[in-house]
Amino acid sequence: MEKWWFLLPFVALPLTFAFLAVPSLNRWVTLLRINIAGFVGLCFAAYVITEKIDYQDTRNSGVPMGLFMSVIFGMFVQAVASVVSIPILLWLNRKRKQAHAIPPPLV
Repeated sequence: MEKWWFLLPFVALPLTFAFLAVPSLNRWVTLLRINIAGFVGLCFAAYVITEKIDYQDTRNSGVPMGLFMSVIFGMFVQAVASVVSIPILLWLNRKRKQAHAIPPPLV
């Protein structure tokens, strides 16, 4: 069960950024929605995992640290993924504007 604390921030959260590859009306809004949903979903999922772990002894005192560890790692991964996706979105916007630009008239 503890492996899910690591799978959430390092596998599940980065996979949500794949939705930026889907053509949408506004990818900046999609990035914002991914960040908000990623934060809320990560906190909720890590909390649910933490609640399900019960060792029936004194080791339970350290279980809540898994929640904090998962959320902290997840926020770091999400910040890095957002910083990496911003230049890509800028490049895609510039490429799209160049494709829709009106060519100069031939004289």
